[in-house]
Amino acid sequence: MRPLRSWIVAIVFFAQILFGLTVQVAVAPQASAATCTSTFASDTLWQPVRNTTGGLLTDPLNDVSGSGGNTNVDIYGTEATSSAAAGSAIDWYSTGSSSCFQFRMRVAQSPITGSRIDNQLWIVGLGTSSTTNGWMVVDGNNNNPNYVRIFDGSASPVEKFTYSFNDVGTNTTYAFATSVGSGASIRHYVYWQVPYADLISVLGSTTIYGFFAGTSQANSFSSINRDCLSTNCASPSYTATQKVDLSQDVTATIDPPVIASLSTTKGTTAGSTSTVITGTNLTNTVRVFFGSTPATIVSFTSTTVTVATPAGSVGRCKCPGRDSRRWPIKHIAKCL
Repeated sequence: MRPLRSWIVAIVFFAQILFGLTVQVAVAPQASAATCTSTFASDTLWQPVRNTTGGLLTDPLNDVSGSGGNTNVDIYGTEATSSAAAGSAIDWYSTGSSSCFQFRMRVAQSPITGSRIDNQLWIVGLGTSSTTNGWMVVDGNNNNPNYVRIFDGSASPVEKFTYSFNDVGTNTTYAFATSVGSGASIRHYVYWQVPYADLISVLGSTTIYGFFAGTSQANSFSSINRDCLSTNCASPSYTATQKVDLSQDVTATIDPPVIASLSTTKGTTAGSTSTVITGTNLTNTVRVFFGSTPATIVSFTSTTVTVATPAGSVGRCKCPGRDSRRWPIKHIAKCL
């Protein structure tokens, strides 16, 4: 039998929302009663889509299928370095269910050609496990108008809503192509936003989803044929990212999380023990630490977080400080 160990658990919490293709079916999209004229979030307010242990969602350069390496269809996300700020591959922002849900994708080079957005597709999917519930697509054609489209997640995706914008868009249109920073720290983005009401009508009643993203060199959304966040672009998976509750308002003030109990307080040094953390204010927990090692977040509600424990060495935990004032404002720890 493997040795057992006791755990110290820390939860990192942010008041934020944490998200096979075949031929497109040509069906007239619905007319939307909702509109989006919201200003896109400022650079510091975007919330990164994270991997299952809470790190930034990264994607390397020059991993594009076919042509397009180190171009504006090459998704690019990095952790911070000594010379450049971190840049998540995919970010999101929302102020709740009465607003517009915003996405942005970081790419290797500017998505602008001349004075217009380039002739490409930038795509974000929302789903669970290997099931896609909906696709949000920026369709640039280096002409006017350009489009943002919502497709359902069926085997032959059906276009449900369409919104138009001109040139490179602006900070208050449905999509916007721009670059942030300068020199070694420059980052290139495609932004887009869709009405929450339209998005959730396609996704269904559930509001918690993982993310998938890709790019395509085509004017018709029939495949992801350039870059994506997995090794197989034709088989999207939503298990590599932490899920996001789309209904949350990231600007709202939310009380810090409180841990009441763990379903399991000992486990093997090999890790992978399933543990349910029970408490309050746990929606959109983005990191759970056992000691100083992040666990894999499997699921969450407002009162529970289910994780798979990381591997570790034998030993009993020590609480480094019982005084909560010694902990950063977005951290909480409990020794069990």
